[in-house]
Amino acid sequence: MVREGTRGDARSPRGRPTRSPAYRRALEFTIAHEALRLFLERGVDATTVADIAAAAGVSPRTYWRHFSSKESAIRPFLDHGLRDAVERMSGLTPGSALSEGWAGESTLDDAALGTIVSLVRMVQHELGLRAVWLQAHHDAALAFVPLVARHLSVSPESLEAQVTSAELNAALATAVEYFTLRNVEGLSLNETIRRAVLMAID
Repeated sequence: MVREGTRGDARSPRGRPTRSPAYRRALEFTIAHEALRLFLERGVDATTVADIAAAAGVSPRTYWRHFSSKESAIRPFLDHGLRDAVERMSGLTPGSALSEGWAGESTLDDAALGTIVSLVRMVQHELGLRAVWLQAHHDAALAFVPLVARHLSVSPESLEAQVTSAELNAALATAVEYFTLRNVEGLSLNETIRRAVLMAID
């Protein structure tokens, strides 16, 4: 767990430690895990920013430097999924099926899968969390455009790149929700995503 007050980074001209991107991500994940735990235990309405900050070992002021609202504390989990998708797409040979980015076994352990399941179930009935979920997927669609354009050998400004990115984004969101809420076939998360992308695009 990352605790406030950890030193070792250079200091800014104003005297505040300049944290590395890796430190910031670790701290944000610590806060995200504590926020999700409290949301599950108490409910979102009964959990305050002060509660989350105290559980994560940081001050409320530090919390607000990283997050814009109580609900946005879950954003690191969603951004991690985006980074995973970008890495998978970046490793594909241009012109190959996008669904092949999710071929093979998942690298997620049981704890990570449990977090995804808990989070997706919560966003179904918590409007504030749902708004963060939708914003993250909107941002993902924008991030996919240059990758899809390179993959298809078209301009990022083209209609094909824009539509394909939107379709990919919708397939990923639908697959994760399907895996969590329905999944009558008992598919793995990777296989659910692969099939969804295959249906939508390939």
